[in-house]
Amino acid sequence: MVERNGEFQATADPMKAIVSILCFLISSSLFADDIEALKAKAEKGDARAQNNLGYMYNYGRGAEKDFKEAVKWYRKAAKQGDAKAQFNLGNMYEKGQGVLVDGKEAVKWYRKAAEQGNAFGQLKLGIMRL
Repeated sequence: MVERNGEFQATADPMKAIVSILCFLISSSLFADDIEALKAKAEKGDARAQNNLGYMYNYGRGAEKDFKEAVKWYRKAAKQGDAKAQFNLGNMYEKGQGVLVDGKEAVKWYRKAAEQGNAFGQLKLGIMRL
């Protein structure tokens, strides 16, 4: 199963299904802040808020779905060393959401996440190297 447009659809590749579900679960933390409060924190440089805001735009949770805006916020957090954001940014490059598909760029961000011990980054890095 993979999530597409808020719905789960079957996939022929069980490993991709597992990775997609794990990616969804890791990114599905509840946000205590409303979007305006979160934006204020993100604009002040709070990497966690930036990643969470990216998630909200990426999945249309609390904000209108906007992949380019998601990439913008993931990138800000990723550049500050936030491992979850690095993983999320890698995922955007792998899928071509808000950016052109770029496997090298995806691997770059997965590697950065993996080097910090992010298990999902390690998993995706391993899968992409197969």
